[in-house]
Amino acid sequence: MSIIGLSGYHSDSAVAALVDHRFHVGVEEERFTRIKHWAGFPEHSLRFCYEEACGGSIDALEALAVGHEPKAHYWRKVYVAATHPKIWNLARTRRRHHQKVMKLEDLIAATLGVTVEKLPPFHRVEHHLAHAASAFFCCPWDEAMCITLDGFGDFLSGLRAVGRGNRLEVIDRVFFRIRSASSTPRSPSTSVSRSSGTNTR
Repeated sequence: MSIIGLSGYHSDSAVAALVDHRFHVGVEEERFTRIKHWAGFPEHSLRFCYEEACGGSIDALEALAVGHEPKAHYWRKVYVAATHPKIWNLARTRRRHHQKVMKLEDLIAATLGVTVEKLPPFHRVEHHLAHAASAFFCCPWDEAMCITLDGFGDFLSGLRAVGRGNRLEVIDRVFFRIRSASSTPRSPSTSVSRSSGTNTR
């Protein structure tokens, strides 16, 4: 059985597929569009990986996933937007982006030539958790520390987790924070929140 993961609507959109829990194929959309760092829905990459991993059969597809969860840390996003009027234009742009991600099933179904009802379970994975999972679950170790650093993804700039077997336990998250006018260029613009949550592979 196969699992397909997507990264879309931001720079370097891509698709990858696992077959029998092993990496099988992956490709960035720019390889088809010939536009560097292409952002948008990875239609060609999805179709290519679907054919390579599933032979074009929806019955061979066990699950779909996207490395973005618009609902993650929702109230923190609302609070920051409400208390920082200067980012309202950005907030509106992000909202439109989130709406696209929430409608991915329709685009995926159309690309694969099936109805939405025929799609397997669809999982929206928190951005930094997806980064950590893509590293740990493909590594040769049964236990490892996972650290992600990224400018912005589901309102995080970083995450620390421990991977054991087929699980990731989040230790803490570094939340994105708007830098104040008095901050120096080298001042950190993040805040850390500890977590005891465990996430299953």
